[in-house]
Amino acid sequence: MLGLFTPDIERLKRNKDIKELIKCLKHTRPEIRSRAFAALSPFSQNAEVVEELKQLINDPDSRVRTLALLKFAQIGDENIISGLRTIIVNGTPNEKIELLRILADKKENLANSSEIISRILVQALNDKKMMVQFESMRTIGKMKLTHAIPYIVEKLSDTHFKIRKEAVKALGMIGTDDTVDHIIGTLMDNNNDVRNAALEALKMVESDRAKEALGDAPFMILAKKMSQSSAQRQETIRSIGKNKMTFGLPLLKRALSDEFKSVRIEAITSIGSLRDRSCIEDVGKMLDDKYWDVRMEAVLSLEKLVDASSLPFLERAMKDKNSNVKKQADKSFNTLRYRLEKLGRL
Repeated sequence: MLGLFTPDIERLKRNKDIKELIKCLKHTRPEIRSRAFAALSPFSQNAEVVEELKQLINDPDSRVRTLALLKFAQIGDENIISGLRTIIVNGTPNEKIELLRILADKKENLANSSEIISRILVQALNDKKMMVQFESMRTIGKMKLTHAIPYIVEKLSDTHFKIRKEAVKALGMIGTDDTVDHIIGTLMDNNNDVRNAALEALKMVESDRAKEALGDAPFMILAKKMSQSSAQRQETIRSIGKNKMTFGLPLLKRALSDEFKSVRIEAITSIGSLRDRSCIEDVGKMLDDKYWDVRMEAVLSLEKLVDASSLPFLERAMKDKNSNVKKQADKSFNTLRYRLEKLGRL
């Protein structure tokens, strides 16, 4: 019966005929179901209406499902949060952006689902459409989702400056101590808009380290030099290591992802000179670099960063495809192990 006629949804809505509108939620035509859903939405204080509306979360039509999921996200119903992934996967760009904005607006209601939401937002970070990526980063920033910091940091190396700019702004909005070094590192970006965004992001972070960086003239001079030519970056990096400028470590960490391998090598060398064991994981990641001489320098620096946590990285490097790296890794592993045993740190 419901599939043989076109109900007058507007008339039913004017008459507040909830019973008939609920019947229309089961109409064979998706557009009727979605119009009936919209007409019933103002009556969502009614428990019976809510239960009927929830049925459309599993509707066979993707547009109707999206409408229902967005509505319950807006209400702040945490029970349907996991279903929002379908919008990020299959929705239109506008639906995705609408969902992301709703999540940002309802952040207080969804606090208990932050890890699930983080996974949804990380998926949106890799969307084909740049505007969806932008909105995802803004939502992560507004929601202050610390779970997503590593994924935002990855965007700081994106080839498009607009992505890098939004990423550093998001880190500023999150505003935890974990974001400070990454924001500081972005002060050496080769794009002026990104560097300016990094300065503004530092001002947003309520951290002594952020304030110190902003007020440290020598540091800001270093950051400026690091945004210039590759030759200038190399010279600055060398100076940081030679003069033991530990305050320049965030810049060195950022330089590990530089496009020029000569800059990456110089950054690894200077980190080794500074002997800062907090950089072991950063240097360890350089064992995945495509150039053998970069991997070789990482092995040498891991030996200098005298700590047991260097050993697993050196052990992995002993299986490197390059024979020179393998040989040095074997030597560095044994040398470091011997030193740690003598120091009683094994």
